[in-house]
Amino acid sequence: MYFFDNASTTRVYKECVDILDEYNLNKYYNPSALYGSAVEIKKDIEKSRMEISALIKAAKGNIIFTSSGSEADNLALFGLKKAKGSRIISSRAEHSAVFNSVNQLKNNGFEVVFAETNKDGRVNEDSLYSLVNDNTSLVSVMHVNSLTGAVNNIGQISKRVKELNNKTIFHTDAVQSYGKLPFRLDNSSVDLYSVSSHKIHAPKGCGFLYIANGVKVSPLIYGGGQEKGLRSSTENAGAICAFSYASQKFFKTDKVYIKNLLIKTAQTLQENIEDLKIITDINNCAPHILCVAFKNLKSEILLHLLEKHGIFVGTGSACNSLKGNLRFAEELKLGKEYENGILRISFSEFNNEDECTFLCDKICEEVYSLSKKLF
Repeated sequence: MYFFDNASTTRVYKECVDILDEYNLNKYYNPSALYGSAVEIKKDIEKSRMEISALIKAAKGNIIFTSSGSEADNLALFGLKKAKGSRIISSRAEHSAVFNSVNQLKNNGFEVVFAETNKDGRVNEDSLYSLVNDNTSLVSVMHVNSLTGAVNNIGQISKRVKELNNKTIFHTDAVQSYGKLPFRLDNSSVDLYSVSSHKIHAPKGCGFLYIANGVKVSPLIYGGGQEKGLRSSTENAGAICAFSYASQKFFKTDKVYIKNLLIKTAQTLQENIEDLKIITDINNCAPHILCVAFKNLKSEILLHLLEKHGIFVGTGSACNSLKGNLRFAEELKLGKEYENGILRISFSEFNNEDECTFLCDKICEEVYSLSKKLF
């Protein structure tokens, strides 16, 4: 198998599987129980919280564990206390967990406006700043675009938004940037920061929301008051501890190695496929996401042809519908000839140069075959 869809999910570290086994087979106590063994599990969760907090310098806030990045986004956007009818600013290039949520907030009576997007998927900063007014309660801009890998400078953007309106809360979906780009929360004005576990070789079913001190968030799930009263439900101790382990390991991995695989693949495809659009700005992108578009080809067909060779790639976020992918195509101003041809190739430390060579060979082979059938 040649797995190049690492932006959708990743192979779990073997050590994380061992941690899950330990907590599911031996340490399976409810962390809220009062006997000693259960109290130890609660301590393990708190230790994991502190370890993750230290990695991103989150001492000025709290980390609330969730079941996913999407839940963390929803808790941030719907849980944040904000004046009814106030302005919410985002972009149409956001992940569906944010884009669909802000549209629901619009239905709930908030004024939702969208900043323009640059051709590589970055938010247009001038457009964004022009939308901030005295009535703006929330700005949500993702750190790394989940389709193109474009990097938004959220440290700079969050600070500028606060200068324009210091009461505005700034949220970022950091699902595609966590551990992949250097970032410190204590050097930014980010108030809410969403992360998912399974993008960094940890198990699915875990994520977290960082909430800065003083930011008022109400729970979406009510019950026993776990996670500081903000996320009731018995904690997934094994997944949380595995997430912490994966975070510490992943933060130390060689991102230059992954970026070099991306660059080599982009160059090879560009040299061998006529009319190929490299959407990703190689000079300003996360190390793992390469987005390309083929002229007059349907990427979904190409995806299934590659699958026959044991190659797995994506056509966009796995959480997006086809309609969602067309939203991105329109926002990136690709034009009719390219809008159905978007392919996302995403890398991890488990890929190597030989795999990339095989990937490029088969893409070129299948694109050539499809083009011959069309013309």
